[in-house]
Amino acid sequence: MISILGKVVAIVSAFFLLWLMRTSLPSYDELTGPLPFTATPQAAAATDNLRIELGKPLLSKAVRYKAFGRAYERTTDGVWLIIPVEVQAMRESTQVRGAVWQALDGRRYAASQRVEDATGNLAGKSIQPGLPRRNLLVFELPEDAAHDGVLLLSEQAFPRLAAELRLPYRGGPVSVPTTDLDLDGLHAGR
Repeated sequence: MISILGKVVAIVSAFFLLWLMRTSLPSYDELTGPLPFTATPQAAAATDNLRIELGKPLLSKAVRYKAFGRAYERTTDGVWLIIPVEVQAMRESTQVRGAVWQALDGRRYAASQRVEDATGNLAGKSIQPGLPRRNLLVFELPEDAAHDGVLLLSEQAFPRLAAELRLPYRGGPVSVPTTDLDLDGLHAGR
């Protein structure tokens, strides 16, 4: 009887110890998450391999661009958030695969794939060391999520133990969205 009671106490103690470790230790996501580099949008920001300068963000209800010999116009029920960027690799060739706008309430919006064919879109473009590249980051999101948020940029789509640049925007890009914005003209005019 005592040996059975001892085994039960040992099992209950082991479960309690495992529960205590699970609730008190950081999660796997916290241990292997992105390595944050925080900067302000007004100055050039850098990680271990990327250097980025941001232009003034713009909001629009519709965007226009030309690709493959055709003119395209994209509209949305929300707004388009367009951020001009100048990006440069520091050590080795790379791409910005992770471009996310995180609203203040925690919702995350990846860069829009609806305009990935636009000449000025940064998605999928190769970035070489020593050669600055001027492009656009384009997000499609609800209007209430566009006025305050954090721009998250990384070389990996889902960074794990890799650098992630965090650029907090407070006070919103602009107060009123334009009705129509030409992405080609914005890219050429930088």
